[in-house]
Amino acid sequence: MLSRIQGLKSQSAVNRELLAEKQRALQHAVAARDHLRSQVAADVAERERQEDNARRLSGELAGLRQDIARYERERAVLRSTLSGLRGTHQEKLSELEERQRAFSVATFDDAAKLQTLCSEFRAQCCDAPRRSRDQSVLLAVLEREQS
Repeated sequence: MLSRIQGLKSQSAVNRELLAEKQRALQHAVAARDHLRSQVAADVAERERQEDNARRLSGELAGLRQDIARYERERAVLRSTLSGLRGTHQEKLSELEERQRAFSVATFDDAAKLQTLCSEFRAQCCDAPRRSRDQSVLLAVLEREQS
């Protein structure tokens, strides 16, 4: 019977060691499981963050595409307007050049007439025995206008 008790004690000690070893293995497995769960949770959170970023960026990209399309339409309108303004500018420039030529001819004609008038007036004043004060002033004004 004593040998039987000692056999049971020894079996009990072996069972305790096996139990302790299984508990350590279980603790390691639980720790590994918890670590994997936290990794999976972090990976899921990262994937969700990336998906949110992708949706946000996709929305921003769509907005930018709309902006580009609007800018292209505005650019086309501005080009058309600029083209029209260039044509109008050319027309106005041609009209102004024509007016300037006409004015130059008219000014030349007016200058020639003024010179003729001055010459006639001088001739009349010089022929007269005495110049009046008004005639002298008028002659000075005409000569200034001529030059």
